[in-house]
Amino acid sequence: MTGAQHAPPRSHARPSLRTRHLQCQTCHMAAHLPCHRPGGIRQQFKAVLPMVEDIIRGLKGVAELQGPLQASIWDQGDAVGAWIGDKIVAVVFPTPETLPQATEAAGVDAEHGKLALLINPQWQPGQVISDFGFGAKKRDCEQFLTAFQDVYYLKQQRISGDEILILRSYPGPWQIHLVKPRGADECIHLQEAKPSYRELEAILKGIQGSSSSQTWAQRLRSEFAFNKESLNRGK
Repeated sequence: MTGAQHAPPRSHARPSLRTRHLQCQTCHMAAHLPCHRPGGIRQQFKAVLPMVEDIIRGLKGVAELQGPLQASIWDQGDAVGAWIGDKIVAVVFPTPETLPQATEAAGVDAEHGKLALLINPQWQPGQVISDFGFGAKKRDCEQFLTAFQDVYYLKQQRISGDEILILRSYPGPWQIHLVKPRGADECIHLQEAKPSYRELEAILKGIQGSSSSQTWAQRLRSEFAFNKESLNRGK
């Protein structure tokens, strides 16, 4: 989840703009979003909706954030929903196409920016071809997003045969968890900044018993055993 509360440490917007990101696995706006595919974006929207409403109720318990909010659907196809008020703006599943609307709703040019939350953004940073396009549009989107910081982030990733969980809960550090074969996980590393892919590779190579620390031959045998076990579980 991405959002803002107090001036962020890195910002090209006004210092008063308060922003936060929330990244989670996976109002009554859900009634307007019919589901066609199990596990699709619309079902994910319905699953995440109670959490979002709970977060908003908690925020409105703060005196300076109280006030009415208008709920609306920005994009039915991509299940983009928004709650907008004078003090808070929250957007669920924002896409590159709806980011200009979020920028306008957050009031980045106002003397006092709103508390802005982007929940489960639907773009991937660091790609060769940016989700935000090229030129001025790309620059404006990226500049707006530099005002945000991750306040809750949970992602599962597979690197060189190792299953890991990347977790951050503001204001704590970034945690790297190694998932064991039986499903349990172990926290193997903490750091203040979000880890890059290369940093994750280096961390895993230093963990005894990890797939990343093995030779290519050992890794191939491990991958073969993993795939065989996965196929057997699926039968």
